Amino acid sequence: HIDLWDVVENGDYIPYDDQLNEIPRGQWMEEQKLRFLLNSKAPNAMLCMLSEEQCTKVHSFRSAKQMWDTLAVTYEGTSQVKRNKLSLLTH
Repeated sequence: HIDLWDVVENGDYIPYDDQLNEIPRGQWMEEQKLRFLLNSKAPNAMLCMLSEEQCTKVHSFRSAKQMWDTLAVTYEGTSQVKRNKLSLLTH
């Protein structure tokens, strides 16, 4: 689904009204229900793509964003780690 990556990058989709109040589930439109389903599809898709070792690091998280952020720090490091690596490489 084209909007699946949005859930990974921005977090779970929750429908809000114009005043930024969460809309009760009983009042959701069909499109909002379909977008909400991406909240469970995104982590499932990620788990299917990961190795067993990687899965053990993130399988307990509820959102795809938490999974992605954890994997990014694990494999890329924090911004400070990246700066240190770059500094080391340039010297």
